[in-house]
Amino acid sequence: MAQLIVGLDVGSHSIKVVGLERAMRGYLPVFFDEEIVPQDKDVDGKLLQYRVRAHKALDALRARGRLKADLIITGLPGDMATSRLLPIPFEDPKKIALVLPSELEAAVPFDLDDVVYDSLVLKGVGDEGVDVLVGLARKDAGREFLSLLKDEGVAPRHVELETLSLDQLRLHFSPQVEAAEPVVMTPGGTIIQTGPGAMPAATAVMDIGASRTNLCISTSDEVIAARTILRGGQDLTRELAKEYGLPLDEAERGKLREAYIEAPDAPSVYPEQQRISACLRRAMQPLLREIRQTFQGVVARRRVRIRRLVLTGGSSRIPNLDKFLAQELNIQVTLLTALDKALAPALPPPGDGGNTDSVSVPHAATAMAYALSGLAGPKTKRIDFRQGEFAHRGDYEYVFARAPQIAAGFMALALLGAFN
Repeated sequence: MAQLIVGLDVGSHSIKVVGLERAMRGYLPVFFDEEIVPQDKDVDGKLLQYRVRAHKALDALRARGRLKADLIITGLPGDMATSRLLPIPFEDPKKIALVLPSELEAAVPFDLDDVVYDSLVLKGVGDEGVDVLVGLARKDAGREFLSLLKDEGVAPRHVELETLSLDQLRLHFSPQVEAAEPVVMTPGGTIIQTGPGAMPAATAVMDIGASRTNLCISTSDEVIAARTILRGGQDLTRELAKEYGLPLDEAERGKLREAYIEAPDAPSVYPEQQRISACLRRAMQPLLREIRQTFQGVVARRRVRIRRLVLTGGSSRIPNLDKFLAQELNIQVTLLTALDKALAPALPPPGDGGNTDSVSVPHAATAMAYALSGLAGPKTKRIDFRQGEFAHRGDYEYVFARAPQIAAGFMALALLGAFN
């Protein structure tokens, strides 16, 4: 029987699952499913704890059979985990393992006894040494997350760093930035030299979710930066609610129907479009500042040229958002439409039997990245929070459950040996 791999994305707005079946050449998409996390309130009108509301969404997915698989991969949400890039002046793995705790302790504001972490060694910038990307989370957050899943009978094999997992989307779907042309021109008219002697090209994958935006930057052979920015589609909704004096739920529905951003080749036709565009442009400015700072830091530290931004996530399909970002950041911006095509065979057709290929599922990006990570197997370069007390015990439990049979087998072999 084919192996079913499920990627589970536990988000603030909804919980998404992607099921892939391992095939001779790659994979077959089995399903994509999503359940909105209900906004239930108590008798005083206060929003219930996220865990209570998330259980309802997980219950619904479990009832539909979406949480049963041979292998489940998930990740700590970006507001629970963070990352640090630590320069280490040597390359010996044993020495890195020895000095990493002290280096990390100097870089974070809390006791390492309260932290779970994992690391990934990257290439160094100079002639000697390496950079180490470290993902870390508070243990109490990890316990809360795994307890939430355990209550639903889910024991993920890997719990990854959410931002780092996005590199799987680049590896599978995004075309590499090639330097075949002698020069490349950016949307703003900047000429970039390519070829021998030029700065190496890098690609950024950005997933704009409801409450956070994940950004993963990679060269052709490795990740060089991964960051979560605590801004997302909800910030756009709040700005629209403020502009029009609407409740948040009405502003969200309006955003889904009417959101629009002007672009040089796509000006507004109606005055209302201009107002909406101005509102969304204003709401995007804090996120843009964070993106620019991240890009500038990567360029200064890693000496690369970020040539392309691949855009996905629930808010990525706002009309002209890609053109707006290209203009503001002065780099090529492309939508990850290949994700829609990859999942199309597992999706119901839109409307009454419409073309399945027209279904857009950018919000499946992180769940798909987790599933692709599981598909890649042991060779996947990942940061895994299944460390120490959080280590996956499925294999051990399998052995312990069969310990009597295994012991009896050894006893029989010993008796046969003695008899002979």
